[in-house]
Amino acid sequence: MSRIFLLGTDGFPYGMAAVQKQFLIAKSLKEIHYEVTVLSKKSLNKSCNIPFKGSFDGIEYFYTNLSASEHKNKIVKHISWIFGSIFEKIKILFSDFDYAIVSSRSFIDILAYSVICKIKSIKIFLTYVEDNDSMPSAKSTFGKINNIFFNKYVWNMIDGAFPISHFLSDKIREKNPLLPQMFLPVSVDLDYFNDLKQEDINHQKYSYYLFCGAAGYLQTIKFIVNGYLFSNSDKKLILVLNGNFSELEIVSKFLSGKNQKNNIIVISNLSYSKLVSFYKYAFCLLIPLNFDTRDKARYPHKLGEYCASKRPIISSNWGEIPYHFTDMENIMLLDSDDYKDLANKMKLLENDKELCEILGNNAYKVAREFFDYKIQGQLILNFLQSS
Repeated sequence: MSRIFLLGTDGFPYGMAAVQKQFLIAKSLKEIHYEVTVLSKKSLNKSCNIPFKGSFDGIEYFYTNLSASEHKNKIVKHISWIFGSIFEKIKILFSDFDYAIVSSRSFIDILAYSVICKIKSIKIFLTYVEDNDSMPSAKSTFGKINNIFFNKYVWNMIDGAFPISHFLSDKIREKNPLLPQMFLPVSVDLDYFNDLKQEDINHQKYSYYLFCGAAGYLQTIKFIVNGYLFSNSDKKLILVLNGNFSELEIVSKFLSGKNQKNNIIVISNLSYSKLVSFYKYAFCLLIPLNFDTRDKARYPHKLGEYCASKRPIISSNWGEIPYHFTDMENIMLLDSDDYKDLANKMKLLENDKELCEILGNNAYKVAREFFDYKIQGQLILNFLQSS
C-alpha cells in the first residue's frame, strides 16, 4: 500500500488550526485507503500522555524527538528539539513513502525536505495557508531573511502547492506560473459534530455569543468586545482564547474596565469535545476579519467548524469569505471594521429567530458541499498523481 508523509507541523494530534488541518488532510487520505504518517520533530504539549509513536484515530504518527510531551527543563527541551530535527531528516531519508506534503513557513525546513525528496525521487508538495510577509514574525531580522529566501526559491523547489486562498494562489503564480496548484479550503469532520453527545457547559442554550481564537489577535478581540458592548445585548459574550500567559494577561487588562456586568467570559484550555458543545449551544458564532493583507490571505479553520455547528455566523466581506458565502443567505457579513456595524448585525439577529435558523442551516450546507474532509481525499490524491 502507498504511503504519504505529512511534515512540518509539530504537536500532532493536539493543537490549533495548523495541526487540525494536517489531521484532516491525513483523515481524508486514510478515507481512500492511503497510509499516512505524520512526523513531528518536537512536542509542544506539556501534558500529553500518548507515546512518542503510535496511531491516533487511524493515523500513524512519530515524534522524532522521542517524546510527545514538552520537557519542563528548558535545556533538555531545546536539546530534544535539536535531536528531533536531525533525526527527522534521517528518518525521512531512510523511510519508504510515495509523496511528502509539507506544512511549514520555514525556508530551511522546506529546503531540507526538498533535497531529501529529490535524492529519493519523491514528489514534495506544500500547503500554503498564511502570507509570510504579513505575519508578526516578518518584522524580526530572522523572519525577514527567511521570507526573502522563501519568496525567491521555494516555489521552484517543490512539485505542487495547496494554497488556501486566491490571494496566495496569485502570489505563487507570480513566482512560478507553471507550478501545479490545487485550491484546498478549510476542512471539517461533519460526522464528529453530528454524532457528538453534547457536554454540560454550564450555560443556557443560545444565551451567548462566542468567539474562538488566539489571544494574540488583540485587535479582533477589541473589535468584538466593543461591538458587543455597543449592542447592549442581554446575552453574554464568551471568548474562548488560547495563548501564553502574557497574551491572556493583556486581554484581561483590556476587559477589566469594560466588564461591569460580568457578561464577558474568558475561557481557555477546553477539550475539543467541550469546545464543540460551546459552538453548538451558542446563539451566534463570531469570526470577523481585519481588513488587511494577512486576513485577506488566510481562510480561518474555525469557519468550517462554525458551519458544522449549524449556528448563525458573523464574519467579514473580505478575502476568501465571499467565494463561498453570501450575506443574509448563509452568513452575516461586515463591510467595515466599524464595531457599530457588528452591533447592528447582533441586534438584527436577536430580533429575527427565523433568520437565525436559515443562516445556521445554510452555513451547514456550505460545509457539506465544500469543507467536508471526506470529499477532499480523492481530489488531493488525484492532484498528487497528476502533478
